[in-house]
Amino acid sequence: MVGRAGSSLWARPDDDGFVVLDPRTPVIVGVAQVTDRVDDPTMARTAVELMIDACRSAGIDAAGCGTAVRVDMLAVVGGIWSYRDPGRQVADALGASNATTLLTGLSGTSPQRLLAHLAELVADGRIDAALMTGGEVFRSRHRARRFAVEVRRDVDEALTPAERFEGGLEMATPHEESRGLVEPGVFYPIAESAIRHDRGETVDQHRRRVGALWARFNEVACANPHAATRTPMDAEAITTPSGTNRMVAAPYTRAMMANNNVDQASAVLLTSVARAETLGVPRDRWVFPHVATRADDPGSPSVRIHLHRSPGARVSGTSALAAARLHLDEVDHLDLLRLLSGLGPSVRYRTGPRR
Repeated sequence: MVGRAGSSLWARPDDDGFVVLDPRTPVIVGVAQVTDRVDDPTMARTAVELMIDACRSAGIDAAGCGTAVRVDMLAVVGGIWSYRDPGRQVADALGASNATTLLTGLSGTSPQRLLAHLAELVADGRIDAALMTGGEVFRSRHRARRFAVEVRRDVDEALTPAERFEGGLEMATPHEESRGLVEPGVFYPIAESAIRHDRGETVDQHRRRVGALWARFNEVACANPHAATRTPMDAEAITTPSGTNRMVAAPYTRAMMANNNVDQASAVLLTSVARAETLGVPRDRWVFPHVATRADDPGSPSVRIHLHRSPGARVSGTSALAAARLHLDEVDHLDLLRLLSGLGPSVRYRTGPRR
């Protein structure tokens, strides 16, 4: 791994044949996810409170070490809320008042870019430990509107706005905004139809294929205790419009749309190898970020050459594999979420020459 400032990390065998790591090597030592399902929205926790819980749980995940008070940076993934410096509120609650804070803009790639940035800071020796967190409380907000009640607010208006790490992603031009081509639920169906055309599928063939894909998504959700809904649905039920599953934008029914109706937060604890050893985190808890790559597609749909392709995803993916000296067949898990943010769910990942 190479830091942004050009500092290269090393690993070498010692006299006994064991691998000795550069003490600046970044390593993930703790992770956590928190989900609330409180029916009374007036009793629901706020986004910051959920983030605090997630950060504490990430410290517990790192073999229960007291890491929260020793982090140098507390970075927050931007959300749809009005906090001026949520990282400061979280850090103060954790007893980490000396930590610097950072806040990202809104985009589908903010979490990965932030994690890569923190890893670079560790590799360059500028920090030794960082907590990265984020959270939303859409479920309690929706219920509050439904029952016409107020939710608790804990925004500290006296805080100076946090230092920004990258801005939000520009998703549309004023021309597109004037015609409603802004929300993912509008653009993704267009991209989906472009993919169907590129594959030469009929409408029914396409419906069956995406239905089978979503049915697998549903199986995963049903087994995930943090999923927004865990109701089993087969491919036919998912793709067929009904009284409880309306057509939103062809070919997407309500069951195929993203569901943000959750109160959730998560956290990642990243340290240097030296700090992890000092804290006594067992090595079997260490997870190494190997490679981070970045490539951007145009955020604006109308300036894309092809609506059914994501050159940025291809370049970023192949570059990451090359840097890690891996072939796609050697990868056990491929998270397509951010690929979806740039194209649509039916993307086909190609490692060979472009058609």
